[in-house]
This record gives sequence, structure tokens and C-alpha cells, in this order.
Amino acid sequence: MKYLVLGDIHNEYKLFMDAVLYAKENDLTIISVGDIVDYGPHAKSTIHLARTIAVTMDAMFIEGNHDNKIYRYLKGNDVVVSHGMVATINDLESDDTVKENFMFLYEQMKNYINIGDTYMTHAAFTSSFWDGDTDSKQAKRAYLYGEIDKNKPTVEYNGQDYPARTYDWADAVPSGKTVIVGHDRTPLTEVPAFHDEHNKVTIHDSKSGGKVVWIDTGAGKGGHITGATLSENGEFLGTVEFK
Repeated sequence: MKYLVLGDIHNEYKLFMDAVLYAKENDLTIISVGDIVDYGPHAKSTIHLARTIAVTMDAMFIEGNHDNKIYRYLKGNDVVVSHGMVATINDLESDDTVKENFMFLYEQMKNYINIGDTYMTHAAFTSSFWDGDTDSKQAKRAYLYGEIDKNKPTVEYNGQDYPARTYDWADAVPSGKTVIVGHDRTPLTEVPAFHDEHNKVTIHDSKSGGKVVWIDTGAGKGGHITGATLSENGEFLGTVEFK
């Protein structure tokens, strides 16, 4: 069985369905690197489709930071509702079935998945991950958010403060290993380019000999969904776009 690794979906139901149909036609198992929800307009149908393929196609899901934040909201935690969450919350609050579907899906989510020498998570792997540090607080934060430099000033956008991002972790990916992540539309820049219409896959050759592939191409934010295809053994074969 080969694989289709999907970047951030962000409630873009039609594009998500296009990806699902492509996977069916090409006998591919779907792996999502997270951020199923928020920003886009179709939370209810997106969540329902995600649950459906988890059951009927053995699709696998990695937890994204937006998935985590919606989960914490549903658990009653003190969560600041950002503009990107509104459509998701409206659908969740209007129909208990949506909540049930989301909670079912969330319970299936993993921190990371690896197939052969290809490793997938939402945002980043710490440098120490490769030495066996997979469960520390630092490692789990990196899976969801990447790595930041707290000594540098934050940048305000849409009422939120965004910290400076760092990418030393990307150059620590060992020789022979490939990492596939979402989360960043404009990776390798300290300050996110909020208005950038980049929406393209970024491939980075690590200084340690590995490779990092960023596949968040702006779904829910004016872009599209990108999938990375893998062989049965996890070899990165290329990418396909759903627009």
C-alpha cells in the first residue's frame, strides 16, 4: 500500500473530498499531518468526512495545533477564540453530532507517524528527537507548534502575538531521513509572512544530510491542499495539488 500525506485541510471540504477520491482511485492510504479544522467554511462536512475515512479507509491523523485548540475548547478550557475558529465553533455548537465526530477523530490522532525512514508530524521534530526524546514536553510542543525563540520580540497579527520561529531543528534531520510537516506556509523565515501568497511546497536539504518537506499550501487561507505521495516503504515520491 502506498500513501498520500495531506497537508493542512482547514475546513476545505471540497478540496479534501478531491484528495479522498484521488486516494481511492490510486489505492493510497491517507495520512493527515493535522489542522483538519478552522479558517475554512465547512467544518461540519470536513469533520464528518475525516471520521468516515478513518473508519472506512483506515486513514491516519496527526494532531495539529488547531485540532488541539478546538479539543481544549470543547473540554471547557480557557481558550481565546481567534477569528479562524469561529466557523468551526458555530458548527460544533449547532449540532451535537459534529462534536461527537470531532471527539471520535481527535481520539485517533497521533503525535507523529513514521513509515520507513520518513517521519511525519504537524510542525516540527526537535533535534533531540533523533536521540530518542519523543515524549518530553519540549518534543510534544514542537510537534504542534514548531520551535521558537522566546528572546526575540513577537509580532502581532489579527489580535494574536506570534513568536519568532527558529529552524535549527530542520538542519538536524539526519542523513537518510525525510521529514514531512504542515503548519508553515512560509517556512525558514523568522517572522511568518502573513500576507504572502506563496502557497507552494518547500523542500529543504538538512545540513545533517536529511530532508524536510513542508506541505501546508494555504488551504482555508486562499490556497489549496497538497498531498505528498510515499511508496510502500515510505520513500518520498513527489507531490500532488488539490485546487
